[in-house]
Amino acid sequence: SAKEIDQSQYPDGTEKDNLNAAIAQAEKMMEEVISEAEMNQMIEELRASAEALKNAGEKPDPDKDDQAPTQPQDLKASKVKETSFEISWKASEDNVGVKGYEIRINGEKIGTVGTTAALIDNLKPGTEYRAEVRAFDEAGNYSVPASVTVKTEGKMTGGQGSGTDGSGTSAPSGKPGVTPVRTGDAAPVIALVVVMAAAAGAAGTIVYRKTRKRRA
Repeated sequence: SAKEIDQSQYPDGTEKDNLNAAIAQAEKMMEEVISEAEMNQMIEELRASAEALKNAGEKPDPDKDDQAPTQPQDLKASKVKETSFEISWKASEDNVGVKGYEIRINGEKIGTVGTTAALIDNLKPGTEYRAEVRAFDEAGNYSVPASVTVKTEGKMTGGQGSGTDGSGTSAPSGKPGVTPVRTGDAAPVIALVVVMAAAAGAAGTIVYRKTRKRRA
């Protein structure tokens, strides 16, 4: 390592002049080895690397997210009636988080839900429908859709307009509707509520677990 030189020990004259010249030459050689601009660039690169390490593992910025959620799985229909049926599926996954699910009937968007089941109503009896579900995230990325074909109960009469089927069921007109359906099973449901608390400059995480069972 370089040692600091005390110039005060040298009187004015040749020795001091020679020392000053040597110092100036050494400084010039250092500048030739690495310039101030190069040094600043190295510092900025080190800062960027440190920031990248700091942010490693943090949740990605939704504005920069271009990864689509996974396709909803096991889409199936149930409770099929003359003018309605329910659909359910397994939740999609996403690198940031799934915001909801878009529902389409015969290619037309009828709404979105934040659940993994939905009631489709305002349908015509004895009519075949193709239901599609695709997940989306906060950044607007959409998954590949999952689909299922369902035929409503009853028999449609009176063409495509309003009317009644053979059993007197009203045949609704207009666009199909969608309503979220809350789901669960007989197993305990674990609800995790994460509370961030700050005290004396320190943050703590408290996780509360609440267990409940659905009624049969």
